[in-house]
Amino acid sequence: MVNTNKVVVEDILNFPLVPKGVYTSFRKLLPHQKADSSEKIIENLQFLKQESEKKSRLSQLIFFDFKFFINHPEVAKRKTTATTIEQRISYLFGGQLTDTKSRQNPNIRSLISPNDLLNLSPEIQNKICSNYREKGDVLIGENFKVSVKSLMDNNPEINFGAFQYNTLFKGILDDDLLRIGERRNQIKKIIENSELTIGRGSRPQLWNLFKYIKHINKWDEFIERWRICFGGVFKEDTLIYIKDPSNFTIHLIDNKKFNNTVLLSLNQSQSDQIINRWEGNSIRMDKNKLIRNSSFSLTLNFDSLFDDSFLLEKFYDLYNQKTSHLLE
Repeated sequence: MVNTNKVVVEDILNFPLVPKGVYTSFRKLLPHQKADSSEKIIENLQFLKQESEKKSRLSQLIFFDFKFFINHPEVAKRKTTATTIEQRISYLFGGQLTDTKSRQNPNIRSLISPNDLLNLSPEIQNKICSNYREKGDVLIGENFKVSVKSLMDNNPEINFGAFQYNTLFKGILDDDLLRIGERRNQIKKIIENSELTIGRGSRPQLWNLFKYIKHINKWDEFIERWRICFGGVFKEDTLIYIKDPSNFTIHLIDNKKFNNTVLLSLNQSQSDQIINRWEGNSIRMDKNKLIRNSSFSLTLNFDSLFDDSFLLEKFYDLYNQKTSHLLE
């Protein structure tokens, strides 16, 4: 058997471990060649779990790929793993990466209902379209897109990207509060003889911002605008992949549940808020609170899925063969 100490494992970590053809062969067995709905994604993941229980060679190779080419501690912190995960998701669900396609602003009427459009200025409508354009990492079929979020297990929050702060609050907040995060990180306001520190860099500061909006009797207007704008920008299902060296862990939150969960949290206590901070136009949310609201979750321990030593021996042999062949 091959010596599987750290040096040998590191030798093969950069070697293309599992070719795309393995995923192509596995996809032919899946319930859905193109998983263009939440239900189909869940059925494909359930099938993957069933195959792992049978110890099928294809499933073993796929999980080996995730463990060593994505989750391994020597690899997981690389920025490139985000794209690698998106590629693997596209392989499993019959999709393609959206960053390989030209992105254009959609027609606002495809994002917002006619009645809701009456409540939005042209500026807000344009921002919704431009923010939406950058969402979705994997396109499956003609119209179904999935947002893929990947992070280390010890990371407490998820970055959900652009959602325009200034545009959302224009007409609700005064100019000084609209500029928070540009010239000043926080502002003091007096409410009922108490001084509040309002900002966007932490959950307490955001809580104070929401408290101030209620104080000026703009809360209902804010909540309605949030519902419309957030729902117009975030229209994809979300897959959350945890880069855990011991487990294959993935969570699915369907779009309707995601939007409702975030919206409802705005009306809850500070400790129940899902939004941690809002830096620039990037919203960062509490990972654990989101995962608790998943539509589907799958966690499988790698040790129970395949024999490391057996597969590492094969891949190390391939590594040596490739090196020898190139040097002939």
